[in-house]
Amino acid sequence: MVGLGPVHIPAYLDRPQIVTATSGQEYRLSEDHRWTERLDENIARVSAQNLSALIPTDRIVMHPWPRESQPDVQVGISIQEMHVDPRGEVRMSALWSLRQGKSDVTHHRFNCHLPASTTDYAQMVEVESQCLIRLNREMAVAIKKRLQPG
Repeated sequence: MVGLGPVHIPAYLDRPQIVTATSGQEYRLSEDHRWTERLDENIARVSAQNLSALIPTDRIVMHPWPRESQPDVQVGISIQEMHVDPRGEVRMSALWSLRQGKSDVTHHRFNCHLPASTTDYAQMVEVESQCLIRLNREMAVAIKKRLQPG
């Protein structure tokens, strides 16, 4: 059983509007382009679907899980940045951890920069999804290694 979560996002992303960077220090919130659900919940839900297919397993529990459901491994995600920069490049960085038991924890850093668009929000979201899939692939490889017998 794989436990997924918690998933954290920075405060600048914790809003319904899609965020783009206008400079290194300024962000724009699009009132016309919004997420359909809370972004942290969306990342958790999509990651669970991706990991279920990549590992493969149908035994993924979301944080917080019931006390009687103790996962074999737990993976937590902390998104550090996820937006489109002024050049139209998706920038996603995350810290993630893989825990097995109480003391066996490994920490990982993930970065993804892919070309997207500065005006096409559908393309921006699609490329952000591609970065999330890359993150989930990296996590799935580590989970499979951890769960291999011997």
